[in-house]
Amino acid sequence: LPEPKKEEKKEKASVWPLPVTGRIEVRTGFVQYKEYRIEPFEGRLLLERERDRLEVQAARMCGVSFPMEVEAVPEKVTAAAHISMQGQALEKSVPCLTGGAVELTGDADLTAELKTEGRRPNLAQNLTGTVQAVSRNGNVKKFALIGSILSMRNLASVSKMEEGGFPYRSMTAKGH
Repeated sequence: LPEPKKEEKKEKASVWPLPVTGRIEVRTGFVQYKEYRIEPFEGRLLLERERDRLEVQAARMCGVSFPMEVEAVPEKVTAAAHISMQGQALEKSVPCLTGGAVELTGDADLTAELKTEGRRPNLAQNLTGTVQAVSRNGNVKKFALIGSILSMRNLASVSKMEEGGFPYRSMTAKGH
């Protein structure tokens, strides 16, 4: 009789220790992947046997600046992003960021300090930080969340929004 097969335990391949070490610095006018264009882009990648670190000093996409730091060691990944926008025209930024799902006009200021720590796939659920956004003197053309809130209140503004939007003086969002 043939011997019973032993269960094989397959371990995930580990990238640690890294097979290469060094430092890569990039300073360029832009980096583009498909329709996403980051301009300018300035950063460095540090590779060590048991650690890698990405430091992005300058990155801007859709009018939003997002310098960041990401560090990976065998036990975990830590990341922090510093997001900001000052007096940016929403009619250019919002469609770029949302793929056209939201259409707003007006000027906006945004600041966010976001951090996460852990292992994949838990990085998104471990996200913490603060966000503050203010937009002024614009028009809401397409924004499903606001439409849903207004329709629950049975306001006449909903039909107005569906016809081409409605004006606003100020919208503020804060979160933790």
